[in-house]
Order: sequence, then structure tokens, then C-alpha cells
Amino acid sequence: AGWPAWTARWLDPARLVRRIGVGLPVWTPGAAGPVLVWAEQGLGEEILLSGLVDRHLAALPDAIVEVDSRLLPLVRRARPGWRLIARGEPHGCVAEVPFGDLALLAPADPPPSPPRLVPDPARVAALRAAVDASARDPTLPRIGLGWSSPKAPLGGLKSLRLADLAPVLALPATFVVLQYGDVEAEVAAVRAATGADVLCLPDPDRTDDLDGLAALIAGLDRVVTTSSTTAHLAAALGVPTRVMVPRGAGRYWYWGRSGETVPWYPAVRLFRQGAGASLAALAAAVAAEDGPPGAVSDR
Repeated sequence: AGWPAWTARWLDPARLVRRIGVGLPVWTPGAAGPVLVWAEQGLGEEILLSGLVDRHLAALPDAIVEVDSRLLPLVRRARPGWRLIARGEPHGCVAEVPFGDLALLAPADPPPSPPRLVPDPARVAALRAAVDASARDPTLPRIGLGWSSPKAPLGGLKSLRLADLAPVLALPATFVVLQYGDVEAEVAAVRAATGADVLCLPDPDRTDDLDGLAALIAGLDRVVTTSSTTAHLAAALGVPTRVMVPRGAGRYWYWGRSGETVPWYPAVRLFRQGAGASLAALAAAVAAEDGPPGAVSDR
């Protein structure tokens, strides 16, 4: 029932301006193509809503799918049958439809299939070897960490400090930084304060090299993160992922209002901020879920 109501997002002037900037008429069923299928949301929702493209692409005439250039290699490996371009490339289309509006073709259908991304297997192997080479004990589970969304409009509501993950950092594991941005000083301070084995590899670039970041994630046993692009990447790669979800405006629609799971991400387990509790309090619940020692990995 929510899909038709979601068209209200086009009342947001910023989103409407972006759609107008596409410069094409809106495609309607039965109209001719080629049709530009484009991701009007951020990276996380672009990954999530690709499940709708999977479901409905065959109904579109001569469809060309436009994605963020940082996701292009991951999507290309996962869907070799799609005609793909990076955002901004020429396409020759005569009409457009955004990812999210594809749901209106069959709003009563079940939720879309889980999104999927495929990393470069050579980079997965190389980055996993780099983690093992840097780890104090390469036999311990590898847990990826993300904790902040500083650039999102509501990012402060769904962000933590690395130090807030102290209960998780007390687990017997090798921790791998997945957080984008300049976090080396924060990581060094937490490493010194806790003694945890927290690795911040120089490669890949965690902001612009999403193909590399995905390869790094794919070599891990688990990911613990706040709601962010990292959560979507890990989930679409099928890596067991713990997502700490805030209350209120910071809880984005795709995490739902209750429960520990969502239909589009089978690999995700949700931990929800309680009334009157801090988001940081969820770290203890995540740590308890991943204990006792030696029981961290479920891959």
C-alpha cells in the first residue's frame, strides 16, 4: 500500500529539480522506447531499489539502466543482461522512469527480490590476504565496522563514534574499518584505548572505490554498521550484517517500523534504538548477539 503514496517524494523541490534535469517525458505503459531507467535516490536506495529493476525490466521497451559510476562494475557483474551506463553518459532514450516508480507497475506484488552485487573475485582474495597479513591473529573472525553518515541530511541521527562500539570491540576478532572519510586519527585513538585489533587499510578508497570496498566486505565474516551505504553494500553482497537502526527521522523507510528483518535483505539483522535509549546502547546488544567467544562467524 505504501508504493503509490511514495510518489509524494516528487513534491520535494530538490528531487523534482533532479527529475526535470533528466530532460525526458515520463514513460507510461505501452509507450515506445528506448526508456532510461535511472536511480533518483542515494547510493543505498539505488542498491535497494535495483530489485525493482530486476522484476520489471522486461516490461520496458529497449530499457537502458543508469547507475552511479561507482556501482557500475558491481552491477555489471551481477546483471550481465542489462544495458548499463554510468550516470551522465549519453543514452538516446525518449522517455524516463526512476527506479522507485517501477513499483507502480504492480504495486500489489510481493516485495522486490533481494538486490545483489558481485565483487571482483581477484580483489576479494587480495584484500582478504591483506587483512590476514595485518591481523594480529588471522585465525580470528573478521568483522567490518561502519559507524557514521556525516554527509547525509539526517546523518547525525544515525551516526556514532567508533568509541561507542566498545562492547563490539571487546569481542575476540579482527576489526576492519569500512567507514568512509578521514577516520585514521579516530581509529588510532580507539586502538590505543581499547587494545582492539582495528585495521584501517590504505586500499581501497572507501569513498570513491566502491568496487574495492565491496571486495573488502566480501572477504569478511560479518559487518556491524549503522544505517549507511555500507549496510546496503554488505547486505547486497550476502555478508551477514548487523544494522543499528535509530528511532525517529533517522530511521529510513526501508528498515520498517519493527522486527529484526526486512524482506529485501535476508543477510541483515536489525537492532533498533529503544525509547529513551541512545543509539550507542545498541552496541552491547550486537556484542551479546555475537558471543560467546568463538561464535562470531555465521558464514
